[in-house]
Amino acid sequence: MKRNKAFLDTNVNKMPKDSLTDIAIHYMLNQWTKLTVYCTCDELRISNILAENAIRPFVIGRKAWLFADTPQGAHASEVCYSLV
Repeated sequence: MKRNKAFLDTNVNKMPKDSLTDIAIHYMLNQWTKLTVYCTCDELRISNILAENAIRPFVIGRKAWLFADTPQGAHASEVCYSLV
């Protein structure tokens, strides 16, 4: 991790200004503490797949609820979803 930061510090002024590489290096240097927090804190996950899996039923349900054309259809869907 320290070698990576040293590499960025060494090469930050060697890139042409406003090149994509220069922008990326400046971004990484500006966000370094936020980018490396995953290495120091065991509670943080680098992936948000658990959160996505937790909200997936609501997203799928939201799409299905669009087809409840009448109040009776919405009530029938409510009964079915409450059983599940």
